Amino acid sequence: MSGRNPKIRLRALALRRNGLIVCLLVSTAVVAWGQSGPPKDTNPLGYNKQLIAEGGELYAHTCTACHGVNGAAGERAPALA
Repeated sequence: MSGRNPKIRLRALALRRNGLIVCLLVSTAVVAWGQSGPPKDTNPLGYNKQLIAEGGELYAHTCTACHGVNGAAGERAPALA
């Protein structure tokens, strides 16, 4: 590169810099596009009446003393919703 015209060398450096900027912008856009939107609410256990009933029983036995029957504030803990 030392034998080239300085103007050509500066132009080559500018093109290289601009190419890197474009690559960074495209990469950022691709990452942002892949992560766009709110996370999907999915229940890993699924939705069925048996699971709902079992969850209700579990809450009644372990949580109501502090959080109240409906998840409202109890005497020892804040509301859950």
